Amino acid sequence: MATNSRNELPSPSTFEHVPHLISQTSLASDSFSLPTTTTSPRNSRTSIDIIREMTCSSPLRQDYMNLTVLDVYDEAALIGKDFERIIEVYGTEIIRDLVPKVIRILELLELQATKNEKEADKFIEMKSRITRLEMEKNETRELREKFNHELELIEEQWRKEVNK
Repeated sequence: MATNSRNELPSPSTFEHVPHLISQTSLASDSFSLPTTTTSPRNSRTSIDIIREMTCSSPLRQDYMNLTVLDVYDEAALIGKDFERIIEVYGTEIIRDLVPKVIRILELLELQATKNEKEADKFIEMKSRITRLEMEKNETRELREKFNHELELIEEQWRKEVNK
């Protein structure tokens, strides 16, 4: 059920199972299970599989380790636009319970993105420190080699003088 553009929702007919999905989902219980939709005896899919087919492939899926706060805000804006379209077609009641959950997940995602950015900054700092330490190590090694070479020359000079 692909859409022509990332900002366009699928037609309202593709959401026909959403009210059924919401009414069948027990949000009050501790065990959350989705109803099963069977298309054929050999092909059993859950409603979440159907929803996954409807979603577009997000660039965040490919690059989640480099997730930034701005990425989360961009995704939140897209989700907000989709919610507005759903509300226009079905009203607010259909997603009333879903919106706070999505907001909470987006907040958690924002916290993780902030953590990722701090860790990335720390990684860059550590990498530059390692580079600096390696350069110092190489300089020290070169100085030691130069010192050993000069010491050998001095010893050789001293032996020549002693042997004369």
